[in-house]
Amino acid sequence: MAGWNQDPDFTGPYGLPLTVPFEDDAEVDAPSFSELVRRHSGDMAPRAMLDELLRTGLAVIDDDGLIRNTGRTYIPSKLDPAAVERLGRVIARIADTLDFNNQVTESRDGRYERHVETDLGLTEEQYERFNIYLRQKCQQLLETLDNWLAMQEGRIGGERPARLLKKKLVTGVGIYHFLDQKLPFEDDNPRKKD
Repeated sequence: MAGWNQDPDFTGPYGLPLTVPFEDDAEVDAPSFSELVRRHSGDMAPRAMLDELLRTGLAVIDDDGLIRNTGRTYIPSKLDPAAVERLGRVIARIADTLDFNNQVTESRDGRYERHVETDLGLTEEQYERFNIYLRQKCQQLLETLDNWLAMQEGRIGGERPARLLKKKLVTGVGIYHFLDQKLPFEDDNPRKKD
């Protein structure tokens, strides 16, 4: 999804993801979905990737048979092995940041970790409005940070280095929303409401 939203070969005016055919066409000077997958998804098969994006609603096939990007954030299903792996990675990263920050002597030497929460609480209606506001603002922030990281790595706005000359650090930012109790209007799968 990052490649489709950031690679200049797969974005058009205003940085919008291009609508692409599935296969390469030697007669047409345009990128294909298969090329996108080869370039940005390692050894994943293009058909398997398309099936997953269609299943999760991140892509659709239009009436002309072209594939259109419909979102930017991939969230695997609950029991999907990728979901279990993601859960472990998120918990490990939060725990590592908290542990690291507990060991530094000066707060300025720690990793960024902050949170905000209500003092008096919100009504359910206020909570629903906050949930919508949070999704909009956090998505904007994460996309801004993702674009900045992509420029630093050379994924957009420049040439990707031919080889790595220095040790590279994997870093990023995660944002989570907590609620101390489940609300009556929340079902077992809140992602279906998105």
